Amino acid sequence: MAENKTRADIARLLEGLAKASGLGIAAEGRLLGGWVARGCPRQPRAHEAQCALVSPEGRCPGAPRRGPIQRRCQVRRGCEELVRLTFCSPTRRREDDLAAWAEISKMALDAILRREEELDLTARELAIAYDQLSLICELCTILQNPSSEAETAQVVLEHLAGVVPSDASVLLCSDGEGDFPKLVAARSARDRDVGLATAAAHWAVREGLLSEASQGLSVTGSELGIEGIEGELLIVSAGGVGQVHDLIVLARRDPAWAFSTAEVKLVCAAARQMALALAGARLRESLSNLFLSTVRALAAAVDAKDPYTRGHSQRVAALALAVGRELDLDGDELERLQLSALLHDVGKIAVSTEVLMKPGALDSHEWNMIKSHPTQGAEILVCVPQLAPIVQVVRYHHEHLDGSGYPEGLKGDDIPLLARIVGACDAYDAMTSARPYRGPMVPEAAMAELKAAAGTVFDPQVVEALAKVLGAEVIDLATPSAA
Repeated sequence: MAENKTRADIARLLEGLAKASGLGIAAEGRLLGGWVARGCPRQPRAHEAQCALVSPEGRCPGAPRRGPIQRRCQVRRGCEELVRLTFCSPTRRREDDLAAWAEISKMALDAILRREEELDLTARELAIAYDQLSLICELCTILQNPSSEAETAQVVLEHLAGVVPSDASVLLCSDGEGDFPKLVAARSARDRDVGLATAAAHWAVREGLLSEASQGLSVTGSELGIEGIEGELLIVSAGGVGQVHDLIVLARRDPAWAFSTAEVKLVCAAARQMALALAGARLRESLSNLFLSTVRALAAAVDAKDPYTRGHSQRVAALALAVGRELDLDGDELERLQLSALLHDVGKIAVSTEVLMKPGALDSHEWNMIKSHPTQGAEILVCVPQLAPIVQVVRYHHEHLDGSGYPEGLKGDDIPLLARIVGACDAYDAMTSARPYRGPMVPEAAMAELKAAAGTVFDPQVVEALAKVLGAEVIDLATPSAA
C-alpha cells in the first residue's frame, strides 16, 4: 500500500511539473521497482505516444531536426540511486532552464521520498513497540504463577525463542560479587553453543560492559578470543535488583543472520520483565528456605527432648519424601509431605520428658499422654496459616487402615494419603532406632513387621514403595533433601 502511494505521488508530481515547465519528464529506478512514471504536456495523445521519452528512436514530432534537448539527474541515498529523472524539451531551450527545472524536480521528489521514509520509519517503530508490548503482556501472563528461579528463567528463554529465534540462549546470574558463575537456564541443541554464550557473558563482565549491555551488545567469536567460531552473539543485561544481576545471551551461528534493531529491542524488553520476575522468584525461594529452616529448627527442638529420638523427624522426612516420589506425588504434595514429616511429633512438646524417657512400661494415664500428641500437634499448627494444609496429616498419622489407630479411629481412604505415608515411615524409623526400653531392630526385621501389618495397620501401596526405596538405597537418612 505504501509503495502504491509513493508511485501515485510521483506520478502527480511529474504531471504538475510537466504542465508548469512545458517539458516532458520521466522517472524510473529501484524505488519504483521497474515502473516508469512519465509526464508530457503536449497533446493530442498521438503525440504523447511518440514523445521522445517513449519513442524508440528518441524523436519527438514537434522537435527540431537535430532532436529534442534532454537532461538527466538522480535522487540518491548515499551511494545508492533511488530514482533517475529524464527531462525532454521538443524546442531549443537554454541549458540553464533545463538545469533549473531539474533541480526543482529533484528537490520536490526528494521531499516526497523523505516523507515516505519518515512514515515508514514511524510504522516500523510502532510495529516494534507493539511487539514489545505484546511480548511483555504475554510474559506477564506466563509469569503470573509463582515458580522457582530456574523455572522462571527457562519459561522466558523458551518464549523468547519464539519471538527472536536463535541457535542458543542462556541466562546467567551473579553471586553478588560481580562475577557470573551460575548458569540458571539454557536453551540449545548443542552444548558448545551454551558454552560459547556463557563465555560471552563472562567476557562482558570482565570488560566492564554491563552498562552497554543494558541496551544490547553484539560480539563475535573472534572478539571473545575464540577462533573458528562464526556468527554473532547478543548480550543483554537484564538489570539488577539488589546485589543480583542477570545476563541474557543469544547466539546465532550463521554470520549472515545478524540481530536486527527490532530484535535487540525485543530482547531488552524481555530482559527487563524477566528481571522483575526473577526477583520475585528469588524472594519466594528465600522466604521458603527461611520457613523450612524454622520448621527444621522446631522439629530438632522436639527431638532434643529425648536423646533417643534425636534426628528422628529429619530421618522420617527423608524417607517420606523418597516414598512420595516413588508414588509420583507432585511438587506441592511433596512440599506438604516434607513439612508434615518434620512436624509430625511437634505435639510431644506437651508431653513430659519423664514419660517420653521412661524405661519401663507406661501406665494408662501415661499412654494417654503419648496418644494425645497428634491432637496436640494439630492444635499447635492450626495457629500458623501457612501450615494449615498439613494439620490433618499431623493429626492422623497414627490412624490405622482397620480403624484401630488414634485419635479418631479413621479407616481406609478416610485417612489422608500423606498421613499414611508419614505413619509408615515413622513406624519404620521408630523400630530401627534405640529406645530406653529396647535396642534397635535391624532394617530387614522392621520391614518384615511393616509388610505383616500391610492392609490392616499400614497402606500396602505405601509399604511397597517404602520397600523399594530402602532396597534401592537411594536416600541419605541423615540429610533429607528439599522437596
